[in-house]
Amino acid sequence: MRKALKLGKLDIQVFDVPDVNFDFLKAGKEGYIRYGLPSSESSIAFLKKKSQEASNTPRFIEPAFKLKRRRKIRLPELNPDHGPETMTTWSGAILRPPMADPLSAIHGSWTVPVAGLPADAQDGQRYCASVWIGLDGTGQTNELLQVGCDAIVTLLNGVAKHSYSPWFQWYPVQSNPISSIPISPGDVIDCVIELVPGLTSSASVYFSNRTTGAAHTFTASAPQGSSLIGNSAEWIVEANGYLGPLARYGTINFMDCTAGTTAGQTLNAASGDPINMVDSAQNVISTGSIVGQTGVTVSSN
Repeated sequence: MRKALKLGKLDIQVFDVPDVNFDFLKAGKEGYIRYGLPSSESSIAFLKKKSQEASNTPRFIEPAFKLKRRRKIRLPELNPDHGPETMTTWSGAILRPPMADPLSAIHGSWTVPVAGLPADAQDGQRYCASVWIGLDGTGQTNELLQVGCDAIVTLLNGVAKHSYSPWFQWYPVQSNPISSIPISPGDVIDCVIELVPGLTSSASVYFSNRTTGAAHTFTASAPQGSSLIGNSAEWIVEANGYLGPLARYGTINFMDCTAGTTAGQTLNAASGDPINMVDSAQNVISTGSIVGQTGVTVSSN
């Protein structure tokens, strides 16, 4: 059974919560579909791997969202040719699909970082590192579906105040904070975004805090006039100007970074390109590297 939610210009479908006996390893594809879980071969393989790595059984809960808030004003421009990228807002890695076989899913895991103050931190100023995975978002399209978390630190009267929150966004509309799964520094996040088979304007989202065991899934429909063309997948640390300058975050290791195509291929991050973030003087302030076949490492300089 599904329940419909309205989040601004987005329509959300929430499915029945799997019971405590649901087992990623034993469930067939029909079980994944029944509960609105991503159900392509690549996504099922990812979710089974995460289940094996977890020390506890996922505790499924019904997703809940806070009021929307503004995030990006526009998407960055990316070079459509392969090769290392240099940008002012993103660092990490980007993967483009084989010709005539668009991307339909992205998978990844990461550890929530500690948000640190930069050396020149100003009192009263907020600093943020946004960590996310996403589909599309290059200069060839004005759409992007992304799911991630913000690590924010604010200097108030000489004291650092921290906050951490997950969210999802189907750009160009505002993002929606996810209130049903709290996160803390050191928590391991598992995430999947997958287009509903045969559609480009509806996608399943799986978001799990593996450390606490809390997990949920839902299906989001694109804002009117939007759709995903599957021309890129990203694993990103972002300097989101709306939330303040980039916080120091140390090193973030995205793990099991893979993407699925509409024809059923599974692609590794090693087929992609790294992205470095630069400041206004073109100094690199955040470095993206592809490690092995499925690792993406991002480090603040």
